[in-house]
Amino acid sequence: TIIKSLHSSKRSHVYLVKDSSTSKRFVIKAPSLHFQDDPAYIERFAQEQWIGKRIDSPYVVKITDHKKTRSTLYTVMEFIDGITLESWIRENPKPDIHEVVRIVEGISRGLRAFHRKDMIHQDIKPDNIIIDRQGIPKIIDFGSCYTAGIAEASPFSEHDTVLGTACYGAPETRFQQTHKTNKSDLFSLALVTYEMLTGAMPFGEQLEKLTDQRKLNTLTYQTSLHYNPMIPYWLDGALKKALSPSPSKRHEALSEFIYELKNPNAHYLHKSFTPLVEKNPLFLWQSLTAIEALLLLIILYHYYTA
Repeated sequence: TIIKSLHSSKRSHVYLVKDSSTSKRFVIKAPSLHFQDDPAYIERFAQEQWIGKRIDSPYVVKITDHKKTRSTLYTVMEFIDGITLESWIRENPKPDIHEVVRIVEGISRGLRAFHRKDMIHQDIKPDNIIIDRQGIPKIIDFGSCYTAGIAEASPFSEHDTVLGTACYGAPETRFQQTHKTNKSDLFSLALVTYEMLTGAMPFGEQLEKLTDQRKLNTLTYQTSLHYNPMIPYWLDGALKKALSPSPSKRHEALSEFIYELKNPNAHYLHKSFTPLVEKNPLFLWQSLTAIEALLLLIILYHYYTA
């Protein structure tokens, strides 16, 4: 029984439903009628269920093997009571850095479950992650997932189609469709981390508007300290490395990125110097005010004791 519509787009429809025999709630994802005559789309929709059944992680939504007679194409998955990471970001404009790192580490564990199966998610973004009531992040969408063996064998595979979301996807997923790596998911995860910490995007609108691989070097990283001066410089260094337009310059693994988010890397501390007025203007103002107050007390003391 359909309870309500949760999401609707030109590619799919998502509903909250109830099993009439058990009263248990699930989520059903159904394909859009706009693509009913598109074999590549239908193949990818069916593949999403196959992918979900292969992944077993507490950080990834579970696909349910609902053994009921079906007359149409749809996917049944567990219902997660929580909010999207997109809503979490809006509700936490000044988040605790440790909490951000905790959530990001959970997402990385979900991604590693895909990578262990030789899959690349390709669409990590705040709208595709739900934070449940226990604070556990769960990846909920596999529609853009890339599986090398299936892509090469299928006659309908969308080899030339750019999947994912332009403003969150790694540059190579648009320009090098046949050379996908786990580092593409690393880029997207780092971008989401940056947005959680700052509420902004590291390249502004440059990434979304990028249409030519030859212009990758024009992407200009804006330090996260510009938006949130409380971020440690070494953490910003880890973000900048993971967000390199060139995959070869990023961390070798998700675990390396998470480690650097939790442990200061001296290389980033000495690589460059950021003036205190830019890094932490509030602390600078408080320090100057305290010094001025101390000087005033000294002057008053000498004035009344002279």
